[in-house]
Amino acid sequence: MSFQIFNEEVEKKGHIDLINDCLIEDTSSMDKEPSDLEFFLSSALTVCASSMDSFREGDLEEAFNLLASASEYLGMAIGRDMGDEIMKIERKKVSDSASDIRHAENRSMKAQAIQYFKDNHTSFASKDDAAHAIAGKILPAKFATVREWLKGVKPE
Repeated sequence: MSFQIFNEEVEKKGHIDLINDCLIEDTSSMDKEPSDLEFFLSSALTVCASSMDSFREGDLEEAFNLLASASEYLGMAIGRDMGDEIMKIERKKVSDSASDIRHAENRSMKAQAIQYFKDNHTSFASKDDAAHAIAGKILPAKFATVREWLKGVKPE
């Protein structure tokens, strides 16, 4: 069974039902080639059993390495590759770092505007007055932006 066909089956039946179907499938015709799903599931179970043996023998490093391999086989059985998951995590880290860098100046100005408002709130009749005083004079930001930053800020 190819991964594309498997993924279509997963959408119809779900992971658990499809795996159960493979596990209770008629084994009377053992001369046929196992499907990809059967291969990956049996590999995952075999490696998991080896992991348990290593654990019983006290070799924790080997036990966890084998568990990682079993997890990869299981991921392949259900149509997910650990490499793809790792790449998603790495892309997210890079994206988050780039976002932090890109927005650092705005976040700093927001913090300054809020602090200025808290320090000088008695000088203003309203947050609109504070936003007018801060925008363009204290910080290079528009009134609407500063007013948005001050939403929900309680003077101390």
